Amino acid sequence: MLYAQGIYLLPLGPKYRVYLKGSLARCFGLKPKETSGAIIHVGYNFDPDKPSLVIVPDENAKYLLEQTFEIDLENFDDMPTDDDESKSKRMSEFRQVEIKSRKIQFQKNEINHLNLAKDEKQVIFYGRSTSFIVWSESEFAKRYPREYRKVQEDEPDET
Repeated sequence: MLYAQGIYLLPLGPKYRVYLKGSLARCFGLKPKETSGAIIHVGYNFDPDKPSLVIVPDENAKYLLEQTFEIDLENFDDMPTDDDESKSKRMSEFRQVEIKSRKIQFQKNEINHLNLAKDEKQVIFYGRSTSFIVWSESEFAKRYPREYRKVQEDEPDET
């Protein structure tokens, strides 16, 4: 499960179930009251000059391309930075990396780009009018215990 401040995604095969709060929903062109449980796709833009994550409402799934890859959301050490051309060039290559014991799948597409930044404790994805922060599961549980309990109640068993 991918946790974030204002948004959390429940994996549904290649899709995710998303819960958005307030103005964050409008960042993705969705109405806040209608976003609970909405299905989205998460993707990555491979433009080496503007690396960005992509979140796509399910009705736009036809825009997704066939290529998929997996990326470690908690370790962006191998991701490109503005001052690192060699890393930027590697963005055109598909790779698989572990995110703890889970793997998060992204699909390549070209819409709803979000810029990417990182510090030591969190990964921040900036939208045009807002931003959200992806936390580890334990950090999310500590900071947002009520939301964490709700996600646990809503998440289907993996058996």
